[in-house]
Amino acid sequence: MDLSHFFTFIIAVVVIHPGLAVAAEKGNCQGAAGTRFHISDGLATDMKTGLIWQRCAVGMKFESGTCQGEAGVFSLKSAAAAAKSMEGAWRVPSGEELQTLLDRRICKGYAIDVRVFPDVPQVDNGEGAKYLTKTPFLPGMYYYFEFKEGYADMHTEGYGLTLRLVKGKARPGTMR
Repeated sequence: MDLSHFFTFIIAVVVIHPGLAVAAEKGNCQGAAGTRFHISDGLATDMKTGLIWQRCAVGMKFESGTCQGEAGVFSLKSAAAAAKSMEGAWRVPSGEELQTLLDRRICKGYAIDVRVFPDVPQVDNGEGAKYLTKTPFLPGMYYYFEFKEGYADMHTEGYGLTLRLVKGKARPGTMR
């Protein structure tokens, strides 16, 4: 993992992220849905990186084109256990992997394509969901990404955050 690129991204997001979020709906997205992702029910294969993502947060189920249920919250330890308990080699993403889903240009008011990853859960008094990564920042502290405004931050490994699982290995040279 090239940490210099990751830290450059973190600094850029913190410096330029807008302070006001605009309410977004799937209709406020630009471009053709899924041009970067091959969508198959509850899975989205990133055609650029080769990674396979769950379309819904863990705890939710993809049904009738949307995510149903309630997103769970996971510490790093419980997230790893949840991933291990699922069939198909699912795992907690690294910060470098999860940041590949961020793109503020596609859907107004979100930093992720909500047509591919619908119903980003709202937590913490209306803020967009904060998604856990396995990438350490300091001892006992790990990065997370917020999918409404698109920023990265860190929290303790025991703090409960939303989880989106990934599987596969990224193609060389495809990470930001």
